[in-house]
Amino acid sequence: MLLYINILFHYYWKKIINGHDQNRKIDITLGKWAREINMVNQNYNLCKYNKEETSRAIKYELDTINEFYNKSDDMIEYYIMNALDYLKSAGLIIWRDVYKITSEVSDEMVEIDSDGVVHANIKLETREASKEDMDFYAACIKVADEKANITNASERYYSKKSQRFNEALKDELYKRKIKLVYKSYEAYYIDLDKCSFVLNQFPHQSNIIKKFNDTFTEMIIGNAQKRFDKSPRKYTIYESKDDYSLCFKGLCEMTINNETEYLGKRINKRKVEDEYTLQIN
Repeated sequence: MLLYINILFHYYWKKIINGHDQNRKIDITLGKWAREINMVNQNYNLCKYNKEETSRAIKYELDTINEFYNKSDDMIEYYIMNALDYLKSAGLIIWRDVYKITSEVSDEMVEIDSDGVVHANIKLETREASKEDMDFYAACIKVADEKANITNASERYYSKKSQRFNEALKDELYKRKIKLVYKSYEAYYIDLDKCSFVLNQFPHQSNIIKKFNDTFTEMIIGNAQKRFDKSPRKYTIYESKDDYSLCFKGLCEMTINNETEYLGKRINKRKVEDEYTLQIN
């Protein structure tokens, strides 16, 4: 845990010094936090949001990729939350999670060109979700669950049903011009001098990122091996535990090792298609 505290504190310190607002606050999503502290690399989200393409490109089973992200996302959340709680208990910060809504706002000026393409002046606005927003979001999830035949929460994001679920959720949310709902984490510093003192207790070693990546990778692979030992019949498509854990090692090399090159040329992003053309300001 101290390794995570060290990494997180150095990152948090730089963000506080360079990026806090007038209210002592920094605001960031969990995924971005994990990338910026080098817990994962730039391929993590590329592969996560393009799992089918990743499966085709690297010849790994889609179920294995879904399981990798299910377990890795849980671990990222667990360790970052614990690190934040450590900083809170030390009296350095207070923090909370907040849902945000990004929606389209139009000035209602619409033009249709000679080809029948609709042009509108649209801007995207992000704000904290209200109770009404969250009630609507919950109702949209229920509809999407039914359309995708979701039977448990993990299937929404880590199964072959996830694409259908996300498409249905997108359609429902857009009935109120909502493009995105996401959870963000707000942290507020209490005393910069005290932060500076504690920072000096965690020397930032030159090789700490490699240690960080290696430790996280070892945990992911170790947990995969334990799952195989507990339920070997679940993984009959693999000849052995070594074969199964080798897939997790390969995924870790792609998405966690910060020396791995960006795979954007090998894995194509799934296109998002709207039913109209917009000029967004």
